[in-house]
Amino acid sequence: MRRQIWLIGVLAAVGLTAGCSTTWNPFYKCPNVEPKFAKVMTGMEKDEVIKILGKPTSTVGHEMWYIYDDPSEPVRMRFVLDDSGAVAEKYYETKASLQDQMKQQAEGRVAPEAAPGEEPRKYPGGPMKQFQNMNK
Repeated sequence: MRRQIWLIGVLAAVGLTAGCSTTWNPFYKCPNVEPKFAKVMTGMEKDEVIKILGKPTSTVGHEMWYIYDDPSEPVRMRFVLDDSGAVAEKYYETKASLQDQMKQQAEGRVAPEAAPGEEPRKYPGGPMKQFQNMNK
Protein backbone atom coordinates (compact mmCIF):
# COMPACT_ATOMS: atom_id res chain seq x y z
CA MET A 1 0.00 0.00 0.00
CA ARG A 2 2.83 2.40 0.84
CA ARG A 3 4.49 1.66 -2.50
CA GLN A 4 1.29 2.49 -4.36
CA ILE A 5 0.89 5.82 -2.57
CA TRP A 6 4.55 6.62 -3.20
CA LEU A 7 4.21 5.69 -6.89
CA ILE A 8 1.08 7.83 -7.28
CA GLY A 9 2.88 10.77 -5.65
CA VAL A 10 5.88 10.44 -7.97
CA LEU A 11 3.67 10.19 -11.06
CA ALA A 12 1.67 13.24 -9.97
CA ALA A 13 4.87 15.26 -9.42
CA VAL A 14 6.23 14.25 -12.85
CA GLY A 15 2.91 15.08 -14.48
CA LEU A 16 2.75 18.52 -12.87
CA THR A 17 6.36 19.26 -13.77
CA ALA A 18 5.82 18.19 -17.39
CA GLY A 19 2.72 20.37 -17.60
CA CYS A 20 4.76 23.45 -16.66
CA SER A 21 7.58 22.77 -19.09
CA THR A 22 7.44 24.17 -22.64
CA THR A 23 10.30 22.06 -24.00
CA TRP A 24 8.66 18.71 -23.22
CA ASN A 25 4.97 19.41 -23.09
CA PRO A 26 2.57 17.68 -25.46
CA PHE A 27 -0.06 20.40 -24.84
CA TYR A 28 2.21 23.37 -25.62
CA LYS A 29 1.96 24.92 -29.07
CA CYS A 30 4.46 27.51 -30.27
CA PRO A 31 2.62 30.77 -31.11
CA ASN A 32 2.58 31.45 -34.84
CA VAL A 33 3.10 35.21 -34.99
CA GLU A 34 4.32 35.47 -38.59
CA PRO A 35 0.79 35.73 -40.10
CA LYS A 36 -0.05 38.52 -37.65
CA PHE A 37 3.18 40.32 -38.59
CA ALA A 38 2.23 40.02 -42.27
CA LYS A 39 -1.06 41.84 -41.56
CA VAL A 40 0.83 44.93 -40.40
CA MET A 41 1.58 47.20 -43.37
CA THR A 42 3.71 50.32 -43.61
CA GLY A 43 1.55 53.38 -43.22
CA MET A 44 -0.67 51.80 -40.53
CA GLU A 45 -1.22 53.80 -37.37
CA LYS A 46 0.26 52.67 -34.04
CA ASP A 47 -3.23 51.88 -32.68
CA GLU A 48 -3.95 49.58 -35.62
CA VAL A 49 -0.73 47.63 -34.95
CA ILE A 50 -1.67 47.27 -31.27
CA LYS A 51 -5.12 46.02 -32.30
CA ILE A 52 -3.50 43.26 -34.41
CA LEU A 53 -0.58 42.25 -32.16
CA GLY A 54 -1.61 43.46 -28.72
CA LYS A 55 0.39 45.66 -26.36
CA PRO A 56 4.07 45.91 -27.37
CA THR A 57 6.75 44.41 -25.15
CA SER A 58 8.61 47.71 -25.22
CA THR A 59 8.29 51.16 -26.77
CA VAL A 60 11.43 53.28 -27.11
CA GLY A 61 11.17 56.62 -28.90
CA HIS A 62 9.79 55.93 -32.37
CA GLU A 63 10.19 52.13 -32.10
CA MET A 64 7.79 49.43 -30.90
CA TRP A 65 9.19 46.01 -29.99
CA TYR A 66 7.38 42.69 -29.71
CA ILE A 67 9.51 39.89 -28.26
CA TYR A 68 8.30 36.29 -28.24
CA ASP A 69 10.89 34.47 -26.16
CA ASP A 70 9.72 30.99 -27.11
CA PRO A 71 12.31 28.34 -26.15
CA SER A 72 12.17 26.58 -29.51
CA GLU A 73 11.95 29.61 -31.80
CA PRO A 74 12.40 33.08 -30.31
CA VAL A 75 11.24 35.99 -32.49
CA ARG A 76 11.68 39.74 -32.29
CA MET A 77 9.44 42.09 -34.26
CA ARG A 78 10.38 45.74 -34.53
CA PHE A 79 8.31 48.57 -35.96
CA VAL A 80 9.81 52.01 -36.64
CA LEU A 81 7.22 54.78 -36.52
CA ASP A 82 7.41 58.13 -38.28
CA ASP A 83 6.63 61.46 -36.59
CA SER A 84 2.89 61.04 -37.19
CA GLY A 85 2.85 57.62 -35.45
CA ALA A 86 2.49 55.54 -38.62
CA VAL A 87 4.64 52.46 -39.38
CA ALA A 88 7.59 53.52 -41.56
CA GLU A 89 9.60 50.27 -41.38
CA LYS A 90 9.02 46.79 -39.99
CA TYR A 91 11.42 43.95 -39.15
CA TYR A 92 10.82 40.27 -38.36
CA GLU A 93 13.95 38.84 -36.76
CA THR A 94 14.51 35.23 -35.77
CA LYS A 95 17.26 34.05 -33.45
CA ALA A 96 19.31 32.82 -36.43
CA SER A 97 19.03 36.09 -38.36
CA LEU A 98 19.99 38.13 -35.27
CA GLN A 99 23.01 35.90 -34.61
CA ASP A 100 24.12 36.26 -38.24
CA GLN A 101 23.71 40.05 -38.10
CA MET A 102 25.74 40.30 -34.87
CA LYS A 103 28.46 38.07 -36.33
CA GLN A 104 28.74 40.27 -39.43
CA GLN A 105 28.93 43.41 -37.28
CA ALA A 106 31.64 41.85 -35.10
CA GLU A 107 33.66 40.93 -38.19
CA GLY A 108 33.28 44.48 -39.54
CA ARG A 109 31.38 43.42 -42.66
CA VAL A 110 28.23 45.41 -41.77
CA ALA A 111 28.02 48.69 -39.91
CA PRO A 112 25.69 48.77 -36.90
CA GLU A 113 22.27 50.24 -37.60
CA ALA A 114 21.92 53.97 -37.23
CA ALA A 115 19.40 55.42 -34.82
CA PRO A 116 16.14 56.60 -36.42
CA GLY A 117 16.68 59.95 -38.14
CA GLU A 118 20.48 59.54 -38.33
CA GLU A 119 22.68 58.79 -41.29
CA PRO A 120 24.32 55.35 -41.31
CA ARG A 121 27.86 55.27 -39.95
CA LYS A 122 30.66 54.96 -42.47
CA TYR A 123 32.37 52.11 -40.64
CA PRO A 124 31.67 49.98 -37.56
CA GLY A 125 32.42 52.02 -34.50
CA GLY A 126 32.24 55.29 -36.43
CA PRO A 127 31.28 58.37 -34.44
CA MET A 128 27.61 59.17 -34.09
CA LYS A 129 26.48 62.42 -35.70
CA GLN A 130 26.15 64.34 -32.44
CA PHE A 131 29.78 63.55 -31.46
CA GLN A 132 31.57 64.19 -34.78
CA ASN A 133 32.37 67.88 -34.21
CA MET A 134 33.41 67.74 -30.54
CA ASN A 135 37.17 68.06 -31.15
CA LYS A 136 36.91 71.09 -33.45
